[in-house]
Amino acid sequence: MCEKNNSSSFVNGAVLGALVGAVFGILVAPASGSETRRKLRDASDEVADTFEDVKIAARPFIDDLEEKLAPILEEARKAGTPIKNEVVDKIEQLVDMVDDKNNLKKKFFRGLKR
Repeated sequence: MCEKNNSSSFVNGAVLGALVGAVFGILVAPASGSETRRKLRDASDEVADTFEDVKIAARPFIDDLEEKLAPILEEARKAGTPIKNEVVDKIEQLVDMVDDKNNLKKKFFRGLKR
């Protein structure tokens, strides 16, 4: 499992690096507007192809994960309402905590001028 996480992190980093490098190279290189737009279109096509490759490469990992999670999800479904209600209650508590913090920030910053 650890190897898959490392490889997926590597793939994510490679995709992000390719995207940033392509955009940076296009924006820095001197070219006319139409030439830059063409290069951006080409780069976006290249990024789309890369994402498609990543999706294809990730499919075995996703299938394996789904297979391993299926029994766990089935158990969770069988456990049913009590666990679901407990999770919903915890989520509501977290939402309330976030709302309280946001309201406190609003009260604190309300008197400050920009």
